[in-house]
Amino acid sequence: MIIKSNPITSNSLPSDIFNYCTANSKNESVEVLNGEYQDVADCFHDANDWNRKNSLLHMQISSKEPLTNEQFLDMRQRVKEEFNLSDSDIVTSAIHEYTRKNNPEADPRHLHLLIRMINPENGKPLDLSNKYQRQEKISRMFEIDNNLELVQGRHNRAVFHNVPDEYKDKLQTLTIGDLPNSFLRDGQYQSQRRNGGKPFDIRAEAKEILSHCDGFKAFQNAIEEKGWKIEQGEKKLILNDENGKFVGSLDRVLGMKKQEFQNFIDGHQIQVASPILSRTSDDAPTTNKLAKAPPVEPSQKTSEHTTEQAQEQTTQQPQTAPEQPEIGSNTETTQEIKAEASDGMTQEQKLAVSEFNKEQSEKEKLLKESLANQKKFAEQLLEDMKKKQPKLQPKTWNNVIEYREKSLVDIIDQPHPKLKTITDKQVRNFLYKNFKDELDEFFDKRKTLRSIQSDIKNLKENAYFFKNKRVASKEKKEEEERKKLILLAMYIVHKMMYKIGLNPNKPVPFDYLTDEQKNNYKLEYETNKYAKLLFENQGRAKCLDSIAVLKVFERDSELMQWKSRDEVIHAKLSLQKLSIVRNVNIYSLDQQGQDEFRKAQESLDIEKARKAVIEAHKREENRYLMDVRPEPENEQEQNQEQEKNNSNVVQFPKNNNIKKKKSFSYGR
Repeated sequence: MIIKSNPITSNSLPSDIFNYCTANSKNESVEVLNGEYQDVADCFHDANDWNRKNSLLHMQISSKEPLTNEQFLDMRQRVKEEFNLSDSDIVTSAIHEYTRKNNPEADPRHLHLLIRMINPENGKPLDLSNKYQRQEKISRMFEIDNNLELVQGRHNRAVFHNVPDEYKDKLQTLTIGDLPNSFLRDGQYQSQRRNGGKPFDIRAEAKEILSHCDGFKAFQNAIEEKGWKIEQGEKKLILNDENGKFVGSLDRVLGMKKQEFQNFIDGHQIQVASPILSRTSDDAPTTNKLAKAPPVEPSQKTSEHTTEQAQEQTTQQPQTAPEQPEIGSNTETTQEIKAEASDGMTQEQKLAVSEFNKEQSEKEKLLKESLANQKKFAEQLLEDMKKKQPKLQPKTWNNVIEYREKSLVDIIDQPHPKLKTITDKQVRNFLYKNFKDELDEFFDKRKTLRSIQSDIKNLKENAYFFKNKRVASKEKKEEEERKKLILLAMYIVHKMMYKIGLNPNKPVPFDYLTDEQKNNYKLEYETNKYAKLLFENQGRAKCLDSIAVLKVFERDSELMQWKSRDEVIHAKLSLQKLSIVRNVNIYSLDQQGQDEFRKAQESLDIEKARKAVIEAHKREENRYLMDVRPEPENEQEQNQEQEKNNSNVVQFPKNNNIKKKKSFSYGR
């Protein structure tokens, strides 16, 4: 009996997961025991609402001996009891029938379970601590109860110490001897199978070849006849098949222990197809003797040309310079300086060491990011220089217009050199990831405060003896915890704001706050809505959402300022002016305008062409106005019209004889 399990991320498609368990066409048959699509979809919604990475736990239960439906249901019940699951937590269960190619004699039926991982009420994930040991415990107890063959797992001793006493006598034999040697992980096997590989067949054949060989040299020659190759991997010798695809490490393929395998290959100088020698130094020589062995001379079947190339490479090898480390790699110049805490230090000294190490880690991280950004900027600069190199094209009017238009559009569409558009979900995920420990600590302390408040309430309602004294003691403790929690909420919010760039001032570590800084935090708490949201019940999501929205708004405003800078405004105006020249129909201009426009085209002067178009349009407009205005038929009508115009003007007569009276002055 074997139980395998793996989590399913919340960004997967619920329909794909549900269909895989209930309607998988690769199986010979599928029997659904329980499950609805909506229950699976609700698990994904809960995980996204609480911003959790995983939504479901996919568990697969298989056995070598045939099992009945009742036994499968018994296994499901045992899983439910071991992991403290309710009936609704197992959202889907189905029995698949599929003949295993690597073990066709085993029972083709196996059970699939989809288990809810996130509590929809409080967002807590399913407790999967010691998952593998608990799965083996379920399997061993089921095997004993149903008289099945005991399977030796990798956690036999842990299972032995955690089962009831009536099971220990039968499990005692599993704890004796070596652990089973795992050949391939599930992911490696599935990948090789998709690519047409047959690792288990190769392993069986390799073991068969080894049983007929008296040493490593004979074994190597035998597998080379089959087209397989032994190569030096990063740490171990590996075996590749006839197509050059990885099968596994040679010691695991042959099922040998480390010392046994070392004795098997010791003293042999073998030809490695494409060695990848691990880095060594004089202080720490490598333990792999094959990596130190010099390459064997090429066989006589090789041509003279190949031999000369090999000799040339061997002679040039010591003269090659050491490979330069890439920018951003972990070199000696970027090594962290860390302090270590000793047992003789006080708690304050240990905290100081911890803060110092954190600062050094942040500096190291910033330095690596800076080096990586410099490398990226240099590569981008080279690409831009290649793109901006002028192509050798004949200068024509259309080329000049297109080049000018492209340069203006590039200015308008140029992205911000440092900032990118972000979403509130990205900011929220960043905060959850980087402040998980601080938030967990805060909510543990908040639970303590809520517990004290509940005790005070119970004392006031039920206590009779020493009621006032006990209540006063609890209230004093509640007030102290409340003050600490307020300070911690302000510190976490301040640190979040600083981390995402909303606050330029780096917060002082919580344990080193002075009395003045604590008082300032208390005063700021009254007006800080983010800290108040964090302090409330179920307020963590609201607090992080509000901070994320604020950061997105601040980023959008910065990007808007970038898009409305003077250079962009000037480029947009120039693009509008350029459209006058680009979209003009030269035959719609008058003769003078056409002549001026053609001269501007010959001289490739865009500004002169634009002026020629504008002047031609002005002349056309003046001609239109002159044509629309009606002319008088004779001289008499012209005089009448002029008199009519003059009669509409009101003129006031001037009287110079009237003198202005002097007004009486009260100031005299």
